[in-house]
Amino acid sequence: MAKAACFQFKQFKIYHDRCAMKVGTDGVLLGAWADVAGANRILDLGCGTGLIALMLAQRSAADCQIVGVEIEENAYCQALDNVEISPWSARVTIYHQSMQQFCRQSSQRFDLIVANPPYFESASQCRDQSRETARYVGDLSHLDWLLAAENCLSVKGKIQFVLPFQAGICLQQQLSATSSKLCCTEVCHVITKEGKMPQRMLLTFAFLANKTSPKQSELTIYDQQHCYHSDVIPMFKPFYLKL
Repeated sequence: MAKAACFQFKQFKIYHDRCAMKVGTDGVLLGAWADVAGANRILDLGCGTGLIALMLAQRSAADCQIVGVEIEENAYCQALDNVEISPWSARVTIYHQSMQQFCRQSSQRFDLIVANPPYFESASQCRDQSRETARYVGDLSHLDWLLAAENCLSVKGKIQFVLPFQAGICLQQQLSATSSKLCCTEVCHVITKEGKMPQRMLLTFAFLANKTSPKQSELTIYDQQHCYHSDVIPMFKPFYLKL
């Protein structure tokens, strides 16, 4: 069955019929979990439909400015349209650029940088080129994404990613082998269904003078009856119509 062209949230809607990657749990999870407290400027790298940018616009202060960056043309155009029909069009700006080009050239510094980056670091060629761009890392590793984001991060800012579980472990190991001043400060293990092993990881990175072990936490999305778990209901309730 084909997915609907539009996903309706409580305060906004996301059209995703022209995008390779549709509205999904990973994006909603990051948009609901990211720490917007005190953020005046937020950057969404690889913003796709604009979903996370608009979720953060809903959650953040009225004077917070949000920038989305998207390289794939159809997704960029659809993000522009989604922002335009949202209540926060004056606060959200979308750029048609690669994330590395934007981070290299921008003089702006952001208090919060979020990304739901492509998650297969090696894969066979997709039939759909736009879907390949959306889903596969290709020449850029998750570490490349993180170090690019570092260039745009304010001194007291945070970078927050959602990744597959093993990719999250790998990224932490790779970061520790670099000279970057970033440190992983928080790791949240995401369990899709109660009783199962974690499949996703939410990570927070920040500049720290003295590196310490990250704070550990856990979120379960569905209970045994496949209803939303109490862990996520408070996070998702401001967005999902049926909660």
